[in-house]
Amino acid sequence: MQVAMALTGLCIGHSLARMKVSEVSPDRLIIDDIPWVRGTLIILVTLFVVFAGFRELNAGRALGHTIVVGAVVVGGLFFALFVERYQILFLRAEGVVLRRKRSVFGYKEQRYALAQVSHAEVEEKSDSDGARMYQPVLILPDQETPRVPLVDYTTNALDIAGVVEAINDWLGVPQHG
Repeated sequence: MQVAMALTGLCIGHSLARMKVSEVSPDRLIIDDIPWVRGTLIILVTLFVVFAGFRELNAGRALGHTIVVGAVVVGGLFFALFVERYQILFLRAEGVVLRRKRSVFGYKEQRYALAQVSHAEVEEKSDSDGARMYQPVLILPDQETPRVPLVDYTTNALDIAGVVEAINDWLGVPQHG
């Protein structure tokens, strides 16, 4: 059970997300964030606890029912809350940036004028423990909301800097040294 809890803790940490550039051409840039590892870990932990519950049932203990139902409910809740797919599309011909988010709760798409995007940055924040967390953002200086996060979460992994660099390269923004 302690192993299951440790793995569940890993699933909550958004450092398991892998944001990557999936397509780049002069006309479009596509960035995907598909949480394969996080989703798989949640499913595996849920199955581990369900099997533990079945073992209890086979041993004649009624507690097994509670374990199985609890694992399915909690595992499903974790999956619903922590598995979200993001896709950011920069489409030069259409002059738009699309930010797409899909989860078990549905699909949401936000549109921004490409001409309004000045550049992308890695925004640094601190979590409740004071640890550094990072979030990639688009800068739209003339808009009501001048900083638009590419994803709704922060991460402790700085690998998003490569994605931000790819965005700025595609936009033709000179790199800051």
